[in-house]
Amino acid sequence: ILYIDGKKVIDNDGVHTAKTVTGDATLDAGRHDLRLEYFQEKKGNVALQLFVVAGGQDVPVIGIR
Repeated sequence: ILYIDGKKVIDNDGVHTAKTVTGDATLDAGRHDLRLEYFQEKKGNVALQLFVVAGGQDVPVIGIR
């Protein structure tokens, strides 16, 4: 589950195969609080990927400070 500034933007919770889920939020320039809740069942490969769209391009979120 991805929250931006306390608002739930993506909910891909539950036990299931890897799937793509999208959400959107319009953000003003500046800093924003991101919270990502994630769990992985004991079997299978880690499937978490988080991207943002910037300038029309998907950009992977590699590190969040």
